[in-house]
Amino acid sequence: MKNSWLFLIGLVFITCNTSEVKKTAPLEVVKAKDTTQVVKADVVKKETLVFKVQIAALKQPNESFSKLEGIAISQENELTKYRLGSFNTYAEARKYRTSILNTYEDAFVIALKNKVPVSILEAIAD
Repeated sequence: MKNSWLFLIGLVFITCNTSEVKKTAPLEVVKAKDTTQVVKADVVKKETLVFKVQIAALKQPNESFSKLEGIAISQENELTKYRLGSFNTYAEARKYRTSILNTYEDAFVIALKNKVPVSILEAIAD
């Protein structure tokens, strides 16, 4: 009987303790290391440099130029520009320009870095 009473008192004591709010130890704040810069360093943007031969730059679009095979048309400074070819070197573009001068006497070589025109001197220096 004595054991029964001890058991009941222990049971009451345990159930009373579970309703108390338990205090937790405060958490230590650890500042995370910023890894953004490391990721940016790993990303390499590849610049593309191409040479093209521009045959015309007109205020109004020209249907006959638009129908040429391999023509690249772009809008810049309120002009429609017509370009032929895509070459990795200036020498290749000059050779192509020479071959079409009889048909397009005002043709000239342009350089595009990431699809943006740059000076030939800057392009050759790269």
